[in-house]
Amino acid sequence: MNFTQRGIRSGTFSADLYLSDFNTNMIRAAEARGQQLAQDFSSNWQAILGRGIVWAAQTYRSRAEDIQEQLGVALVHVAQAQQSLEDSTAARQPQLGSLLVAAIRTDELMGRLTLLAAIESLPETAPVASTDPASWPEMPIGFLIVSGTILVVVFFAGLSVAARSREAKAAAAIQHNPAKWVYRLAA
Repeated sequence: MNFTQRGIRSGTFSADLYLSDFNTNMIRAAEARGQQLAQDFSSNWQAILGRGIVWAAQTYRSRAEDIQEQLGVALVHVAQAQQSLEDSTAARQPQLGSLLVAAIRTDELMGRLTLLAAIESLPETAPVASTDPASWPEMPIGFLIVSGTILVVVFFAGLSVAARSREAKAAAAIQHNPAKWVYRLAA
């Protein structure tokens, strides 16, 4: 650009003299360079494009293998977590059942002891027949144990169904939008 400005100031270049020797030489040089670039492009474009396609295919294959490996590791972690949860739940169920039975028996024993203490502290009076209905009907201990056990089983069944429902929803979300889960770290 500086060369052109100097040429216009010195009078070597002029808009009126577009057919001057310098302008003609510059046009020929530009045309020759354009033809050389066109020849270089036409002789190399297929090789360059082929290398680009091969590189893209190799990159895609490598990334697909990495994604498959990450997905496999994530699935192993999920399976391990599910197994651990099932093992811990199975280990706690008998403990919870035993605890429930012990609580029922302790409560019944405490009720009996309270009743005995109340009876012993009462002064001796003549028995009076009552026709009022009992507020708590007598229930066999076996019925209480069975009903408590059934409640515990229903409770854990509800927890299990809720957990499986969450897992099914998560699996559906993963299958619905797998790109969202590809780069997520499994911890």
